[in-house]
Amino acid sequence: MHAHSAAQSVLVAALAAALGGLLAAGCRPPPKRRTSTEPEREFGRLQTLVLAGDTVLARRMHWGVTDQDARGPLGSLRPLFDGADLSLVNLEGVISSRGEMQDKNERNSFYFRGRPDLVRVLVEGGIDVVTLANNHAGDYGPAALLDALDILDAAGIQHVGAGATPEQAAAPVYRRAGDVVVALIGAEATQASFDVRRGRAGTNYWNEGRPDELVAAVRTSVAQARRHAHLVFLTIHWGPNNRDEPSPERRRLARRLVEEAGVDAVLGHSAHRAQGIEIHRGRPILYDAGNLLWDYDDEGPSHRGLVFRLHFDRGGVRWLEAVPVRLRKNRTTLDDDPGEALERLAGLCADLGTELVRRPGTGEGAGAQVGVLAVGGGYRAPTPPRPGEAPPEPTRRTPPPEVLFPTPATVVAALPADARRFDPPLAFENGIELLGWRIETPRIKRHRPLFVTTWWRATQPLDARWEVFLHPDPTREGQERFAGGGAGEHEPGDWSYPTNRWRPGEIVEDRFDVRPFPDVPPGTYELFVGLWRPDTRVRLRPLDEARADRGRRVRLGIFEQTLDP
Repeated sequence: MHAHSAAQSVLVAALAAALGGLLAAGCRPPPKRRTSTEPEREFGRLQTLVLAGDTVLARRMHWGVTDQDARGPLGSLRPLFDGADLSLVNLEGVISSRGEMQDKNERNSFYFRGRPDLVRVLVEGGIDVVTLANNHAGDYGPAALLDALDILDAAGIQHVGAGATPEQAAAPVYRRAGDVVVALIGAEATQASFDVRRGRAGTNYWNEGRPDELVAAVRTSVAQARRHAHLVFLTIHWGPNNRDEPSPERRRLARRLVEEAGVDAVLGHSAHRAQGIEIHRGRPILYDAGNLLWDYDDEGPSHRGLVFRLHFDRGGVRWLEAVPVRLRKNRTTLDDDPGEALERLAGLCADLGTELVRRPGTGEGAGAQVGVLAVGGGYRAPTPPRPGEAPPEPTRRTPPPEVLFPTPATVVAALPADARRFDPPLAFENGIELLGWRIETPRIKRHRPLFVTTWWRATQPLDARWEVFLHPDPTREGQERFAGGGAGEHEPGDWSYPTNRWRPGEIVEDRFDVRPFPDVPPGTYELFVGLWRPDTRVRLRPLDEARADRGRRVRLGIFEQTLDP
């Protein structure tokens, strides 16, 4: 009996020692970091960076501006951005009037491209820097990406994470914030097909599944930035959509970016919803900043967003604030009911061992209530050898009309030989003519989009903005629909050329995709086209009503969705 008890004691001691070793090795949850509601008392007045997440200037965002005014989408947040020394957002897509949708080898791809004049949204919103390191920077090909870089340059908005060469895509940009020089580096880890190569513009892509290579690449960029900058921040597009928490692998990678690459803050985005904040070795890891601006309404966490304000000195980030914002269709404002977003973020931070506390908002544009999280003052960033040699910063400005309103590449000289033509052209009641069409994918693989090209012309000037709609109808009773009613609605030229800018006689080419429902079964469908005004919901009447159905839709042809994956 006594020997048995002794053996039990030895076993218990061994298990305790083993458990202690596991905890020491990092299996223990990180300790909670206590946060004061008044960090200003400890650190005084610091420099600030305002960070916001995914910003979409595409699709129906075009209806959020006019040719004369672009203040609506972000104008109410301008005091928040202008009140900081530096502001940064993820520009999810490109700004261009060139290019066409690329094959992304994805199920149900989304494509984001804004007309050049949408750059005014960033100017009027007070944005200093954007990252283009994301999975939509190549949606319309390298030429459109290069356009976006040129248009941002014309607006005095700096950009990171994409370029004409690998060196440009990986290069930092520098900003002065008081007596602190900050370097920003952009990296992308979600869309390999858009990576920059010799002779092809693209993003600073690195495979998240090869963390050694990603960390080494960031380390090289950090070493370059350290020659001029006191602090180096990494903005990175990583992880799947609509996830509330980072994966264990992403947390390990983030810590390595701090420990081995030497970044002073990790600023993530991609999930379209904010994730928690971790403090590692005295440096903040914001796993995901969520959304800033979108073109539709929603009530979920993707549209109860947050803008983050980082307070820092030459030694590092000392504390940060989370400012709740509310995303509506084509505009974002401060959230008048901030409790929901802050409660959600506080819970996500607690899971990562940090404490987010609420307090009344202070400072420019902060809103009624914010979340505050302490980073601490223990970490000191290395001193750069030549901080005074940082390049000068551009001045943010509205580009000239020739940059904002070019004639898009969708204006063509003639229809191609393989176009199906209407002879004579099919006239609508306001002077618009449908000249021809082409169904590019009469047999499409399951879950891939239907691509359709149509050609249009105006015989007189137009005041209104008309949209093209593409409706695929089932060919038999009881068959499931291919897509939602609004899936094929857009302004002509794939949003690049609104009808109120058309010049009589121009031929406008419109290539667009219709995204199917995710689980639609195979079958055949009949495709119709027409014109409508979304502001009045009026459809334009074809003059030859024999060519149209009762819904004022013109039949184009039949296509088939196959079982092929």
